[in-house]
Amino acid sequence: MSSAMPEETPRTWSKKSRALASASALVACTCVCTGIALSQAAPATPPATAATSGALPAPTTVRITFATEPPTNALVTWGKTSLGRITTRAELVVIRPRDSGPLDVVVRAAGFLPVQTRAHTFADTRVSVKLTRPTETATLLGYRVPIDAGAPIAVDPAAAPHDPNATPPWNVSPAWNMVQPSSAAPVTPIAPAPAPGPAAAGTPIVHP
Repeated sequence: MSSAMPEETPRTWSKKSRALASASALVACTCVCTGIALSQAAPATPPATAATSGALPAPTTVRITFATEPPTNALVTWGKTSLGRITTRAELVVIRPRDSGPLDVVVRAAGFLPVQTRAHTFADTRVSVKLTRPTETATLLGYRVPIDAGAPIAVDPAAAPHDPNATPPWNVSPAWNMVQPSSAAPVTPIAPAPAPGPAAAGTPIVHP
């Protein structure tokens, strides 16, 4: 004999759904309770600081080292303040507060052109200044060849020196006064008109 399988009815389906929902809610509640218990049991870890981690604090000053190429004796100035001297055996080291702004310095050495440069203070810096002799200016960036204006005008040493206060002759008058007195037409003076007054009887009045 074969045993028949029981038929599933809508009531049986609803019972299974309720059982699955209850099991899911129980699992979720268990997970939440376990997480709360673990968070309360574990002590809070303080943030790592420089003292606890062993790291050294950031320095408050920086070292700026100045050197020249080729090595020579040079003076480093910051405006009107002298920062020190560079020698052939020792470089110049300047201590400045960190992040205190750039230093615009001028390096001067005998026999070389002065050089203006900038040093920053956000970290330790080494500034190597390349010096140039006056005879080597053509090697500088942006150098321009001077323009040849030609030979200067020869001046006769026997000629009288020019007097800026002297009155110029008529033949070198400005362009707006090119007429010379010798070639100008003679000017006839105009007699002034008589003053008006009472006219005598019978005298005709003549208007100029």
